[in-house]
Amino acid sequence: MLDTPSSYIVFIDEAGDPGIKRYSTGDPRYEWFTVSAVVVRPRLEPLIVDWVREARDGQKGRQTAVLHYRDLTQGARQHVCEIIGSKPLRAFVLASHKTNMRQHYNARLSTDERASRFYNWCIRILLERVTEWAVGQSMSDYGERRPIELVFSQRGGHNYAKLRWYLFTKLQWQEDAGELYLGRPVSRGMLLDSRCTVTSTNQRAGLQLADVLASAFWQGANSGMPNYSTAPALALRRIIARPHNGAEKANFGLTLLPMPEQGQIPETDRPLFRAFGYQI
Repeated sequence: MLDTPSSYIVFIDEAGDPGIKRYSTGDPRYEWFTVSAVVVRPRLEPLIVDWVREARDGQKGRQTAVLHYRDLTQGARQHVCEIIGSKPLRAFVLASHKTNMRQHYNARLSTDERASRFYNWCIRILLERVTEWAVGQSMSDYGERRPIELVFSQRGGHNYAKLRWYLFTKLQWQEDAGELYLGRPVSRGMLLDSRCTVTSTNQRAGLQLADVLASAFWQGANSGMPNYSTAPALALRRIIARPHNGAEKANFGLTLLPMPEQGQIPETDRPLFRAFGYQI
């Protein structure tokens, strides 16, 4: 397995603040947190620079070499998402309504509510779905199970050493001991510590795609924000992954926390999730 080429490169970024507090701030900027994964075949990574350049074409005003969703006008955001949504990619998003999750934080995972623990938990749930998809796709593309390469966008405040320990050591211990408490495990053998890097968005263009994805869904869930719009996220619909059995993208390519049995998100935040198959 160590000598086997990687099946896919998975670029991971987030939008919003991962902090979980016992009280509501009342500020909609802190009510949602999203993490995203953009999956590409290794042979296609050199093309991503051209895709980013294409996405930036037509923007008004000053352009930079790095694509950041927050720097775009609303019209440019939809244009960029339409371009990215047309590319040979697969994508996954986890969206957490944090006001609701304050009541449903999984106590088994830790005894505190530090942002790093919650962030790691969200990444774990995201990668459960990414690796499940990658196993089936790898068998189809290569005739064998090949591990994926993980590339995280480096953000201040995250302890990536603890994240690596959680993903590559603790989860393995839990699985071996039969102590995984969620419904699906991270697929065994698909994650290797040696194929995980943390770098800046400037260094890998694929991280700029993950930035757009996470931010578009963050905006599309945040109905309390002045720039609320589901249009950019809906423009990415084609690349959002669905299970290989053809089931809905809900709870797979797009995962909502809390789960429906745990609680409901505000009515005004629901349109985006209904568009991807959630019955809420």
